[in-house]
Amino acid sequence: MNVFGFAGYSGSGKTTLIEQLIPRLIRRGLRVSLIKHAHHLFDIDKPGKDSYRHREAGASEVLITSGQRWVLMHELRDEPEPSLEEQLRLFSPCDLVLVEGYKFAAIPKLEVYRPALGKDPLHPHDPDIVAVASDAPVQTALPQLDLNDPEAITDFIVEYREAACRRSDDAARTGHAFELPWIVSIAIDTTRNPETNLLVTSGNRCAPANALWSPFRLAHTFLRAIVYFIHIITE
Repeated sequence: MNVFGFAGYSGSGKTTLIEQLIPRLIRRGLRVSLIKHAHHLFDIDKPGKDSYRHREAGASEVLITSGQRWVLMHELRDEPEPSLEEQLRLFSPCDLVLVEGYKFAAIPKLEVYRPALGKDPLHPHDPDIVAVASDAPVQTALPQLDLNDPEAITDFIVEYREAACRRSDDAARTGHAFELPWIVSIAIDTTRNPETNLLVTSGNRCAPANALWSPFRLAHTFLRAIVYFIHIITE
């Protein structure tokens, strides 16, 4: 599972772009999921329906299922909103999770920017933005993509994902990775943000490690890291 986000102001066209990208990514053979963060109250249920009445009665979770789809609704009530990492753990296995709405999340992101909105671009202040998609030229050293060319943007995302996996595989082959059980390896990529520079690889798939951590895995990796560095020092 890889994670790739979209940053931009309201009205920049993030949702429309993602809608165009999803079928193109699927045609490339990727299983795609999506997280959409809402900054306002929302409800996908309808007043009067059985599921709505059960929630109103106090059920913590309601799962609706049919032959076509199933939906699990979780009521936070007094609980804090889950973090992005916690939400990622809820997904079934997939190749790519697209994230819309977490503007400042420490994940690789594409900025969707329209100068006509009259707002300053985000990328000068966000090191996790890896490219800019715009409908007009932008002064930046980052790769620039035509917002009206979803095929080119799809190419960029696919190539970025493949490059991340190659870096992880290279690190594993050169010994800059920690061998773990579960047939996964943690590879350090020092060119990325400290929050996102860990990739979990299994076969030909890789994922941000912070999406898969459990306390046991974290403790295990920490102990293995100590052993690894002692080995390096005493060589």
